[in-house]
Amino acid sequence: MNSEFILNFIFLVLASFDVVTSSPYVPGTPGGPWTDEEIAIVREKIIQVIDRASWQGEGEIAKSQLYKNAYNGCTDEPGGCEPDPRSKFRLLSLRRQGRATTAKLIRLAFHDCVRNIDENGTHFGGCDGCLNWDNMGKRLAMSSKRKLPTDGTYDIPTRGDNNGLQFTVKALEMVYTDASWPANTPALPLSLRDSGKSRADLWQFAANVALEMEIERANFACDYNIKYQQTAVLEGREQCLIKLHKPISWQYGRADCIPNESEKRTNLPYESTYKETGYNAYGTGKKILETLKEDFGFTAEESISLMAVHSTSPNTINTREVLKYKWAGNYLGNMYYKLLAGTPLYDAATNLGGDLEFRNINVGLFYLNGDENGNPIDGTRWIPHKHPQWKKTALNPDGGPIHFRPTHPGCAYGQPTYSPPTHCIEGFNATGSLMVIKQI
Repeated sequence: MNSEFILNFIFLVLASFDVVTSSPYVPGTPGGPWTDEEIAIVREKIIQVIDRASWQGEGEIAKSQLYKNAYNGCTDEPGGCEPDPRSKFRLLSLRRQGRATTAKLIRLAFHDCVRNIDENGTHFGGCDGCLNWDNMGKRLAMSSKRKLPTDGTYDIPTRGDNNGLQFTVKALEMVYTDASWPANTPALPLSLRDSGKSRADLWQFAANVALEMEIERANFACDYNIKYQQTAVLEGREQCLIKLHKPISWQYGRADCIPNESEKRTNLPYESTYKETGYNAYGTGKKILETLKEDFGFTAEESISLMAVHSTSPNTINTREVLKYKWAGNYLGNMYYKLLAGTPLYDAATNLGGDLEFRNINVGLFYLNGDENGNPIDGTRWIPHKHPQWKKTALNPDGGPIHFRPTHPGCAYGQPTYSPPTHCIEGFNATGSLMVIKQI
């Protein structure tokens, strides 16, 4: 019996011993270690979970009971995930707003780590694989033309919540408890729960995978979507690219919370019964910075850097908040800060006289308006906007609060945006330059 055979035999025995002695995870204890194989397999599962095709048609998630329960109004969560009766809970909403995305996984990682607060104002816990379920599933009524109510319909929110993450954590729960789900991905020897991993570790790992994908998207956009990623035009391609010089760090060992079952409103194991710190989107910047420092020890610079992850959200209206404007961004990067600072920008072309496409590539993504000399125009300007949909009170007679909405580029100092004549693309000349004919 040679030494190589002996080593292989010992390895098989140890591996078998490890499987036999693995035990299900116990909440409140540190999550167990992950093998390289488990990391690789779960990464593939996360990628599948956030694939749009999985949530549509005959996709793996669209065919699953998870999807059916969600579409039927979260029947496993009595009273905890009911839609607003004035708005329709449609299939379209679940696919576009309910499905798991990279932005939601990154958001989940932060929300999971938001600390709890007791009656004395003491902060504790966080990163515990649990979410407070206040306002989960609430969708605010909007008309078909996306106009907001003007009759003082809603109470003024004073703290953020986890609304919109319910289907994301449902999908991750399937990954956590079912070793072979989704069906078109490699199966684990044991589910993460049965092999002793914590739910909190999975949520943070999923966010790392999502962040890697967002970096890839942002770098791709430096070349192929300058409409929203203008840094490549303004500062050069190298300044636009996000460069990772080492792997994104991650570690296991987080402990899941132990909820008070008598206080829960759902039967979900990851519902927290603690009150979370919460961040008031209508509060002052100073208060947010102070809370981030108290919760995480962040400096002001670190807190401001963290804000850029908001740019991973799609540029669409958020029906979970009564905000009339859309999110700024679309891609991770410095464009988020350029918009905030009113940096001179190009105005992205929005109308080229029709849907001009080359092999399914929208020409508008490459078409920017500058001044008559081709330089960027004035940046955005921020104007105050009052929300009439908030209920009026003695302390709030005007129905505020007020937030700032950005203008289009070119309006920073009241100057009109320069609009060149429409161009008709005629192909390329012998030197490879694009040939255009101005339409007067």
